[in-house]
Amino acid sequence: MNAPATNLWLSDILRTNGRMDIGVRGDEIDSRFKELQQANSSLREYATVVCHELQEPLSTILSLSNLLENNGEAEVQDEISMRISKTARRMQGLVGGLLIYSRLCQERPSFAIVDMNHILNEVREDLYESLRASGGEIEVQSLPQLEADPLQMHQLLRNLIGNAIKYRRPGVTPRIRVQAMTVGSPDHCTISVSDNGIGFSEEQRSRLFHMFSRLHSAPQYQGTGIGLALCKKIAESHGGSIEASGVPGQGSIFRVLLPLRQNAA
Repeated sequence: MNAPATNLWLSDILRTNGRMDIGVRGDEIDSRFKELQQANSSLREYATVVCHELQEPLSTILSLSNLLENNGEAEVQDEISMRISKTARRMQGLVGGLLIYSRLCQERPSFAIVDMNHILNEVREDLYESLRASGGEIEVQSLPQLEADPLQMHQLLRNLIGNAIKYRRPGVTPRIRVQAMTVGSPDHCTISVSDNGIGFSEEQRSRLFHMFSRLHSAPQYQGTGIGLALCKKIAESHGGSIEASGVPGQGSIFRVLLPLRQNAA
């Protein structure tokens, strides 16, 4: 798998028609050089983590395949085949999440004026079956229009609301609240997604947005550990940030700070 390209557009900084652009300011070059260093550091971390995460399901599939070859009992073969399919689906989810993360690292957002109420309605339709099966309800206060990449905003809200449905307490109907507020600067807004789910501890909070970080190992909470890393990448690519707080057994709240216009980022 190819790791994400740095794609820092150095040619835009240093060349014009194949020659050095002497009009480029030194501070801009310094800024882009620091971006390059940071991207290279992220690239090394990315490659290391990806190799580690893909090793485990590959090893499992190989081991189960060997068992399948050496066992002729139909009932045992059916069980092994089911486990191979389950592991392959998990690996497919990992690869799909990595491809999305890779594109976020390589491509600049396609900014447009986005009505977040419309995005939320689309996400609600996407998650209709999960909401129906869990009895979940989404309470929404009016959301703003902002300059953003609509596909990335969709991914952001889908991940956060999807997690709120998935990480629910047994026997408790999910109650999800989505709202926006202006805090500090009038040029920015904070969109929050809160729930009454299983929550998380202060110790776990430091690992929430790490790639492949999975806080809960229970079968009903299976996941790839990529979703919140994607949310962080999306927020940062828009000149924003994301933070979270939670209480075990009571719920959690995720806050995404975003500029209303990109010239305010």
